[in-house]
Amino acid sequence: MTPIHDQPRQTVPVLSPQQLGALRKKLVHEREQIVSAYHRDLAAAQAIQEEGAEDLEELASMEVDREFLFARSEEDRETLLLIEEALQRMDEGTYGLCLQSGMPIPVERLEILPAVDLCMTCQSPTS
Repeated sequence: MTPIHDQPRQTVPVLSPQQLGALRKKLVHEREQIVSAYHRDLAAAQAIQEEGAEDLEELASMEVDREFLFARSEEDRETLLLIEEALQRMDEGTYGLCLQSGMPIPVERLEILPAVDLCMTCQSPTS
């Protein structure tokens, strides 16, 4: 039996042009929101850094705030990467196909998670 990842990829379009356009719009909108939030968080982090703490409790609170902003920033960078990869797959004509199995990802899954690159079977922890 051929391993899933060695099976030939499907070349038939999985999505209609309308579905693809709507999903592209969703991805671009999500990317814009993340970039906008990043700029707000960066300004907030700089403000926290410039503030002077008057006591240890305030200093600890500022440190927690700063760490939260940086953790969120890392998560956002990962999401941005997934979005950019999804947009690239759209341009290449492979969007909507599982990167592991080559099988179509259900439209319902793409509508909920437009940057997803694996079908449910390949995404599951047991695969």
